Amino acid sequence: MTSTVHFLRHGEVFNPEKILYGRQQGWYLSSLGQEMAETVADWSKQFDVGAVLASPLQRAAQTAKPLAAAHDLSITTNDNLIEAANIFEGKKFEMGSGVLRHPKSWRYLTKPWVPSWGEPYENQVSRMLTALFAARDAAGGKDAFA
Repeated sequence: MTSTVHFLRHGEVFNPEKILYGRQQGWYLSSLGQEMAETVADWSKQFDVGAVLASPLQRAAQTAKPLAAAHDLSITTNDNLIEAANIFEGKKFEMGSGVLRHPKSWRYLTKPWVPSWGEPYENQVSRMLTALFAARDAAGGKDAFA
């Protein structure tokens, strides 16, 4: 029994201020992001999909909704499918005008291999592997989207 797990990032978010939204609730898809979700749902019809998983964030659920509908499935929420924790979350993060322009922020950028600004990479890998195996198991031998 083999399954392919397709990891899918959410569509474009309405974010005119270029805020690093991270794990924050309340961020939703732009009209382009909604079109992206519909396009992926249409593309996914070539697969025999047995499971659709999404993070608990609104933008992820919005992206997963047309995909789940295309395969007559419900969306399973999985807390492991979440953005990496980041101390810059909620701040403007645009090159040239955002938080990186301020020397107070630089102390968080000293160890990019950890990273020093948020969730360690090892934790991210472990969390995503857990999500991968959950998606594979939920698909029951079919493909999964997470």
